[in-house]
Parts: sequence; structure tokens; C-alpha cells
Amino acid sequence: MPIRPLDEWAAARTQSLPLSALKGAVVGIDASHYIKQHLLHPSTREPLLVALGGFPFALRNNIERELQTFKDSGVTCVFVFDGLDFGTKNQRPHVSPESVRAFEQAWDLYDQQQADQVVDAFSGAVDAVCGPSEVLMFDVDKLITRIDADPAQFCWITKQTCQEELGRLSNEQFLDFCLLLGSLFLPTFPIFENPAFPGKGATIRDALPMFNSAGRSALSLCAQFEEDRRMQELQYTDRYKRAFMTVKHHVFIDAEGRVGPMDPENTSSDMHELIGQRLPEELYFYLSKGVLGADVPNYLTSGEVVVSRPLGVEDTEIYRQVAGTTLTPIRTQAICLLSNSLHRFYQTKVIQVRTWYDERSDTSVNLKSLPSVKDTIQSWKIRIDQLPEGLKKLQFAVQSLKDSEFVSKSLSARESQTLANVFWRFLQLRGYIDEKHQLTSWGLCLEQALSVLDPADNLEEATFLAIEMVRFGVLNAKQWFAHVSGGPMRGSGKLNEASFYILRAITDMSLR
Repeated sequence: MPIRPLDEWAAARTQSLPLSALKGAVVGIDASHYIKQHLLHPSTREPLLVALGGFPFALRNNIERELQTFKDSGVTCVFVFDGLDFGTKNQRPHVSPESVRAFEQAWDLYDQQQADQVVDAFSGAVDAVCGPSEVLMFDVDKLITRIDADPAQFCWITKQTCQEELGRLSNEQFLDFCLLLGSLFLPTFPIFENPAFPGKGATIRDALPMFNSAGRSALSLCAQFEEDRRMQELQYTDRYKRAFMTVKHHVFIDAEGRVGPMDPENTSSDMHELIGQRLPEELYFYLSKGVLGADVPNYLTSGEVVVSRPLGVEDTEIYRQVAGTTLTPIRTQAICLLSNSLHRFYQTKVIQVRTWYDERSDTSVNLKSLPSVKDTIQSWKIRIDQLPEGLKKLQFAVQSLKDSEFVSKSLSARESQTLANVFWRFLQLRGYIDEKHQLTSWGLCLEQALSVLDPADNLEEATFLAIEMVRFGVLNAKQWFAHVSGGPMRGSGKLNEASFYILRAITDMSLR
């Protein structure tokens, strides 16, 4: 997440070089920052995305074209994706008024066929680092802020340049100032914001004199305004202290696979309250290799599931039902499955579920009272030598269970193979296979659907998702979004219903 005032201020102070200057170099790229730039930059952002949501149509082609440019220039890219969250945010999910207005205005422009106006209205192991401005709060001296494929060049800035032009700030003073400007770690210091212009936000020009007048100390500045209502509502001083310690002792994984905080000799005994509960080293390794996503471990370490409304979705009752209620058992099952293999501390946690649409009610998941999910799928023990070449296909996983001889083998093998059993364990957890390794009625439905697919179309995942949506009762012809245009408008009721079915199926299949 960028420090927006610092970005705006630094834009005029960056230097640019041709991409060929990085020939032979390895560049570590913050993946979230890189993708966000593609979504927001005028040359690559897409019209109507705020209204339509979903995966941007040209994003993949744009990224592949840019990666080819990097390759042609001799630049090796290492993309770093978001890991575990730090600590507990203790904030309810919310939908900002700005995003609601953007959604409504985008659909107005869509209906007026003014797509162009939508674009204008809404938007160690490496030799160099490319990422958001908040990276400068850490031990990074030079930062690539943007890489362009056309023209092939990159923009960069040094921390020393920032510190010098901000009045020769020390490293600690620079960290203090960056935190007060607002980032992922801490909201903007409320006194920096002008209440007369709430949408404008803080600026370096207004914030720096105030910071200097407090002796360039964030704690001193907070003390000057401790009686301010905005400071008290945010508990800002306490949150600043937490953010400062989180940055100073951020967790990292070294080249040997060891995980720990920076400057461990000076960390306090309650650092887990700031950076989150520790997990087994093996789990961090899986996260670092992309074998495991961060969502479920985050639920366990933070003790909360935050359900937010994504972009391009109208706030309707059916979406609230699916996101807030229908998917809860699946989230609970996933949390249980992971916690069953961890320390008992995690097996007895209470996880709070917070949704964007209900500010007053908290739903909780008490893991201590739930039966083991892991035990229900322990019987899958297929040896690798019993499997054909189609192992990695969902179609094979389903159709193989129609063979009674194969089913008997799945219960008796001694050696467990992760890749060999993952499909069956997953399908059993989702109710497509029973405890005797036989297809259920939904399993037979899935088998029939997969049997007619052409492998070249790569539609297995979309087909599975469609059946899941049928099970949830959401893949049908009901008109849930009366305020959004684009549905069938002509013909009889039966014809309109058929059109709804086709349109929703095509959306799921991502047919081109």
C-alpha cells in the first residue's frame, strides 16, 4: 500500500533510466503493487471495471507483454506476493461512500455508452526492489517506483533523497513521518487532514511544518493533540506505538528458511500481540512457495474473518446471503482442517466473523466445539504407482471412482501421496464423495458434467464452480439486480429466463 502524500511529493523527484540499465539484474517486485499499477494506469486500466467487477479482460495480455519486454531486456523478475497479515486490525469491514458513488456513476456512464469517461473518472536475493513507497520505511535505500514497457524505462528514487529534501531527517524521524502520513500500518494523523476538504487528504507541504514544530517526534506531536476528539476516537497514540514496533521488528524469512523478527534481541515478550501468533516453520515454507494461500492462516492468527464487498457488486440481499451466510460453513471447514494439524492453542480458538453489512452483530466460530475435519479424510491412501497420467485432472479424480476395483485400492494403500490424494480429499470435504469413497448424487452430477468436456477447453474449474453455484441456489434465472442494466429486455418470460441462464453460464465459463 503506498503512502499517498509521499507518492505525490516524490513523483517530481524520481529519476528515470532505460530498462537496459537493469540488464543482468534480478528485480524483486511487490506483486500487489505491480498489479494495482496495471489496474490504475491510464494506458492499461479498463473502462467499466468499477461497474462490472470481475477479472479485467486485458490484464493478462498486458502483463504477459510486459514480462516479455523484461525478458528481452535481460531483466529477471521475482514477484513477491502478500504474506500473513500483522496482528489484529480490530476494524469492521466497511464500504466507503466514495466506492458506492463510483459504482453508481460507473453504471450511469455504462448506460450512456461513455466508457472512455469511466476510465477518466475511476481508476538480498535481488539487485533492486520495485514496490510502493511504504517500502522506504524498511531497510531499502533505493526503490524502483514504476517500470514501463513502452517506452522501456523505469523510475526510481533513493531514501537519502527523500530524507535530504524533507530537511535532513534521520532514519527514525523519516519512519515517524511516513507512519503519520498514513499507510497499511497506521491511518493518517487526523490533524494533518483538513476537515473542510475531507476528500483532499494530507499533503507533505502542510504536514512537514507541523511535524518539525513537534521536534520531529511522532510521540510529541500526538501528545500535543491528545485531547482532540479525533485522536481519542482512533486511539491514535496507542496505534502509532504498535505500528512503529511492527515496522521495526517486522517478520521475514531468510535464505535458509528461518522465520523471525528483525532486531530480535530488542523485541518485547508480547510482540505476538502486534505481529500475530507464530505458526510452524513448515507452514511459512508452504506460504513462501505459493503452495498455501494466506487467507486461512490469517483467520487463525488474527482470530477474525473479515467479509468485505468486492468491487463491481451491488449490495443486494442475495449477495449478503452468499458471502455472509452460505460460504461460512466452507470457511469454517477450511479453518478446522488447518487447525487440526497445529498446536492445541489454535484448535480451541474462537474466530469472529465480521461482515460489511452488519455493524452491530458478530458471528463466531468456536473451533473447540467442532469435530476434527482431518480425521474424516485420513483414509485416502492411493500410491503413486496406482495412478495413470491423468492424475492432475479433476475429471479423472471423479470418473475413477466408478471403478469398484480402484475404490478398494483407495482404502488399503499404505503410502500417502499428497498430489495423488488431494483431489479426492477435497471432493469428499465438499460432499461429492462419501466416507466409503463412493460418488454421491452430486458426485454423479459432477462426473456427468466433466465427461462431456473437451480437455483442450480447460473448463474443469469453471464447470465445478457452476455446480457449486447450483448447490448454493444462485445459478438460476431469478432477477436479483433490478437496478443494474444489461439483462434480457425483449421476448416472453420463458425466453428471458433462458437468456439469464445462458448469460450467467457464459460469465462463469469465461468464454471468449
